[in-house]
Amino acid sequence: MWVYFLGEAKEGKVIKIGSSKQRTVAERIRGVDNNMLNEHYVLLAALRGEARAETDAQDYFDHVRLRNRGKHKEYFEAVPELVEYVLWLRAQHCVCIDPQEVEDVYPAEDVNYWLPRPERRIPPPRGEIEYDRPQLMPRDAQLMGHLAGTAWAWMPDPLASYKDYFTPPDIVKRAWRAMGGIDLDPASHFLANKRFIEAGIRIGEYFTRSHDAFEHDWHGRIWLNPPYGDYRPWFERIAGEMAAGRVEQVCMISPMWAFGTKLAQPHMARASAMVVLSPTPEFYNPGDKTKTGSNNPHGVVYWGDRRADFLAAFADAGIPCAVEFS
Repeated sequence: MWVYFLGEAKEGKVIKIGSSKQRTVAERIRGVDNNMLNEHYVLLAALRGEARAETDAQDYFDHVRLRNRGKHKEYFEAVPELVEYVLWLRAQHCVCIDPQEVEDVYPAEDVNYWLPRPERRIPPPRGEIEYDRPQLMPRDAQLMGHLAGTAWAWMPDPLASYKDYFTPPDIVKRAWRAMGGIDLDPASHFLANKRFIEAGIRIGEYFTRSHDAFEHDWHGRIWLNPPYGDYRPWFERIAGEMAAGRVEQVCMISPMWAFGTKLAQPHMARASAMVVLSPTPEFYNPGDKTKTGSNNPHGVVYWGDRRADFLAAFADAGIPCAVEFS
């Protein structure tokens, strides 16, 4: 079931909080549009949820519920508190902002993760939005997509300035085969996992920037493509989790220089094998599909007891190497 937040398109003064069992939010919107009131609605955010979550979200904003719509209790005044909560939702990994997307490719988070709270608010860009009147042409107006030309065009597109790059599914599938499955991807994003699902790769759980890897437990078999930069905390977390027995195997992809630094040496000494990928994989940037990321040489390092399986899985993806330290 979808729990959705729709915005009235013309003036942007009304938000509808509702739910739907239809396949896409677009199908539901066709039934929401009110021709008598000349109202058309656009998707602001939607999540996988249940009837209780819809009711809880509505009750939280009961003080701005519109009382002049008879039996229709799901319409609310678009006050800053509600709009800024919607902005917060749009930045979360489990939230759909495309009305044509289907529900089953989105992760179903516990409602406590996303239901409204006082701290779950993001202000509009540069404080330019005036809530008491429609925006004629905000500076950050979206000129494409379903919000273009509406009162909500000012809302930032979470992908417009996306800087992360996702691993090609073929590489992840090899790691899945090497380890016999993947239980956790602790440095990921919904869009990356969507592509993996489409490629037939099922990962048990994943963390994102809004679901921090260092604040949650790791377990089982790990696939890891950490953010470029400071690798120390990632190496240390791998070592600590494996020493504690909570993590059994790890495949980590990074530029080769990350594995050749002084801080990496003690962690590489515990590795079972690695592969130097050749050619360098073309990574995926959801904000600009023409970008493929750094062309630095990349490698995948493996920690675990299935070295032969790892080397076999990556045999034709580059130069497999057994890691030997004297």
